Amino acid sequence: MKDPALWNEDDLLALITNGIPESLSLDYKDSRALENTEPNKNSISKDVSSFANSAGGTLVYGMIEEDQRPKDFDDGCDSRQVPKEWLEQVIHGNIQPPLDGVVVNQVVLTQRRPGRVCYVVVVPKGLTAYQASDKRYYKRYNSQSVPMEHYEIMDVLNRVRYPVLAVTFSHVRLSGDAKEHQYLLKITVSNEGSIRAQSVKLVFLWPNPVPITNTRGFNCRTITSSITFHQTELSVHRSDPPLFPGDEWQVSDDNIRPFMYRVDEKAYDFIMHGPILEWQVFADDMPPISGQIPIAQLQNF
Repeated sequence: MKDPALWNEDDLLALITNGIPESLSLDYKDSRALENTEPNKNSISKDVSSFANSAGGTLVYGMIEEDQRPKDFDDGCDSRQVPKEWLEQVIHGNIQPPLDGVVVNQVVLTQRRPGRVCYVVVVPKGLTAYQASDKRYYKRYNSQSVPMEHYEIMDVLNRVRYPVLAVTFSHVRLSGDAKEHQYLLKITVSNEGSIRAQSVKLVFLWPNPVPITNTRGFNCRTITSSITFHQTELSVHRSDPPLFPGDEWQVSDDNIRPFMYRVDEKAYDFIMHGPILEWQVFADDMPPISGQIPIAQLQNF
């Protein structure tokens, strides 16, 4: 999947066309949320800190949102009145401790809103707990930013004692025609912290209505989610060599663990109703890290 720091107008249009919903790692905001007021500055710090305290994520400013899905661009921002540098200063000046690694991507809207821009703010998972300007700590929950409990703050503060792992899912189209595509699921686990991970286990849930053709190397079991909807729980473990800081584990190496799946008309209709891939990663004594990604992002019909 393309890095949001590199998104352009076409990528934002794809979010609208495909109806990609808000999630733990994606949030849509009206461009008026960037007007230079104290309440807006506080809200920006709240949202950015919530992503940093969770698994990281992306804020898109300049969208009309309906039922947690992007409906269209709003009027956009005038980059002279709301320059990129102002947004960067608001973020860095209203979160404690300072949060490194935030990227503000200014997207010029040449097709739909000529002369205007959207801002895509890419927030990394933080190495500790980050406080918003109202002196509170926030996390992502059900596509919202909500205050953290004391024990949750302590868990995040302990990140400096444990590995900090990030999981990314992407896909490669292997073959297909107008009726069916076959894809390879690409999974990467990276150690973004300063502590090595000796033993790592990844677990994720795959919706059974999207047919799997190969899960070699994964342990599998079926989970009943409802009368008509089942999921397959897949897990894979690595203990040697350890995952050192800066290292990546290519779980879906083409020659070792190829996870392949098919998308036909029936599966596509199911995918576009919003099912998600949920995952958890475990390492040594680290508290489990979890996240999710819409299955719709793992196909390109």
